[in-house]
Amino acid sequence: MKVNFSYTLPNDIGISVMEVDDKIVKKNFNNRFQVVLEYEDKKIFPKEKKKYLKFKEKRIVEQLKSDINKKKTIELNQIQYFEKILCDKTLEQCNDEVLNYLQLYNEDKNLFFRSLRENFEF
Repeated sequence: MKVNFSYTLPNDIGISVMEVDDKIVKKNFNNRFQVVLEYEDKKIFPKEKKKYLKFKEKRIVEQLKSDINKKKTIELNQIQYFEKILCDKTLEQCNDEVLNYLQLYNEDKNLFFRSLRENFEF
């Protein structure tokens, strides 16, 4: 995965958009992005994605339906699959989420931190 876009707030909390950096995934999926926090040199994924961060590597192939060509089923190795499961939003959805966080930060810092704590564990 790679950082597609990053913004650091004055309180040293970074908000980044991560993208699955795999040519098979890029070719077949629009939903390959995720908003993550960067705090104290750690990337923090949303709480609901935490279960996908650790897995036992097995030599299995997973199948997912392409969101670009709905009739096509894509076979992914386990790492590609878990990266895709972690990053399941479009770039536009992530940009909207980041803009929402920035707006909250500028309007009401307490509400901003409450919103972060609801979605992220840090």
